[in-house]
Amino acid sequence: MNRRHALGSLVAAGFAPVVARTPDDIDEFIESCKLPDEETIKFLAAPLPEGRNRFFFKLRPLVPNQIPTAPGAIVFHFDKKGVRPGPMQFGGPPTIETLLDFILDVRSQEIVGPEEWISWKIPGDWVVRPDASPESRLADFEHALRTKLKLDLSLEFKAVERMAIVARGKFKFDPPEAGRKRIHVYGDAKCADHWGQENRSGDFTVLLRCVGSWISKPIVSEVENPHERRLDWTTHRNPTPGRGRPGGDRDPELVLKHLTEQTQLEFTEEKRMVRSLVIEERKKR
Repeated sequence: MNRRHALGSLVAAGFAPVVARTPDDIDEFIESCKLPDEETIKFLAAPLPEGRNRFFFKLRPLVPNQIPTAPGAIVFHFDKKGVRPGPMQFGGPPTIETLLDFILDVRSQEIVGPEEWISWKIPGDWVVRPDASPESRLADFEHALRTKLKLDLSLEFKAVERMAIVARGKFKFDPPEAGRKRIHVYGDAKCADHWGQENRSGDFTVLLRCVGSWISKPIVSEVENPHERRLDWTTHRNPTPGRGRPGGDRDPELVLKHLTEQTQLEFTEEKRMVRSLVIEERKKR
C-alpha cells in the first residue's frame, strides 16, 4: 500500500468503524484539533470521538460509495485555512516509521535505530502544523512520544557512516517506450494493472529519494550532470499475478539494473556519511 496516498487504496480490513451521527460532534472534533500558537503537534489518543469519522466523510463524500469505513489513522493539518485530513493509513495503527514519513517527510531509508522502536505501533490520530519548521515538528513529536506515550526516546538528525547506494555517471534518458518520456521503477516485472502503478513527478533529487525509499536503501548522488528539468516516473508496486516473485518488485539489484538501462547511470553500494534521523533510548545514550 502506498502510505502517502492511502486514500486511493481500498484495503478491506482493520478500518475504524463508521459511527452514528450526533448534532454537534463534528464541530467538537474540529475544535479539539486546533493548536495553540506555540504548539506544532498534538496527539489524539484512541478511542477517537464519533465526530472524527463524520468529519472525514463530510470532506471525502465519494469515499462511502467505495468503502464503508474511515481510515485507521489520520494526520490532520491545521493552519490558517482550518483543519483538514492530511496523510492517512488504512488498516492497523501506524508505526513510528510511518508517522515520521507523514509528519516530517522522513523516509524509511533515512531512519537509523532499533527495529523495535522503528516498528512501534501507535493507535490514534495526530494534528500537525504543516507550515512549521521541520526542527519544531521534530522536537514536538519527540516531546509527545515522551509525555503522551511514555516512550523515552531521542530523535536527532546526524551524519552516520553507513552502507549506501552511490549513483555515478552522466544522466542520459533512454525511454523504454518510444515517444513516452517516463522512467519506470520496477524489479522483476512491470505491473500491467493501474492499481499497481503510482505516477510521480519531481526533480532528479526527488527521483533518487523515491527510489531509495522503494528499495529501503539511501542513495547518494555523485552524478556529473544531474537532470535539471522535471522528470516523470512510474513505480510498479506488484507484479501482475503469475509474473515475478513475491518481493521481487523491490529487489535493489533488479530495480537499479533497470534504472541504469533507462538513465545510463551506474549504482554501487559503498560506505558513506549519510544524514539520518537517529532514534535512541535516552537511558542508553
